[in-house]
Amino acid sequence: MVKNSQPKLDLEIFLDRTHGKAMAAMLRRVGITVKTIYQVYPKKKHQSIKDPQWIAKCGEKGWIAISGDKRIEKNVENKQAVIDAKCKLFLLTDTNSLPEEWAAAIILGRDKISNVARKNDGPFLATISKRSDSHVTNARFPIPRSPESQTVPAGGPVAKVVVSEPLSVVELKEDNLRLPFDERKEDYELETDPTHSTTVQGSDSGRAQGEAAAAQGETKKET
Repeated sequence: MVKNSQPKLDLEIFLDRTHGKAMAAMLRRVGITVKTIYQVYPKKKHQSIKDPQWIAKCGEKGWIAISGDKRIEKNVENKQAVIDAKCKLFLLTDTNSLPEEWAAAIILGRDKISNVARKNDGPFLATISKRSDSHVTNARFPIPRSPESQTVPAGGPVAKVVVSEPLSVVELKEDNLRLPFDERKEDYELETDPTHSTTVQGSDSGRAQGEAAAAQGETKKET
């Protein structure tokens, strides 16, 4: 069942004899108001109606005319009828396709049809094609996440960390950010006992000196 919330083409369209009744039914199902030549000229009157007559009727009623007869644009009499009636006429590119195909083209293009009709006073002619590429995008290929990378939240900014070797973790409290610290590197920062404000940096020998300084500080306390 089609919902009442379906977007509608808020202008009435007229289908000439190049369309069957099936296409009109499909357009009405999605809320488009359709007048067919069989409805406007009942009881076989449509068989004797000339193109300039229904063109004049569309101009008078303000209907958007849709026809599969491309000869209208080249026929001198019909083209003059479009001019005289200030008709807004949309021509389909062929009449050999199934009504479902043309109904789909009109349904997908209803917003464009409405915009063209509202922005342009008649007379004018426009073309409706079955093919539409604008509503389907090109393919997008997802990029897999590298197993050597991870994203760490930092209370706002995002930090990307590349991991290639075994790691330990150093916490930077001011940024609330946990970053990996490479244990293989000889350079490091070692903070001594809280009673000492000295920070010792260096290699393994520097580590031994720092520990000796800390031990000496403890000996002085005891004495």
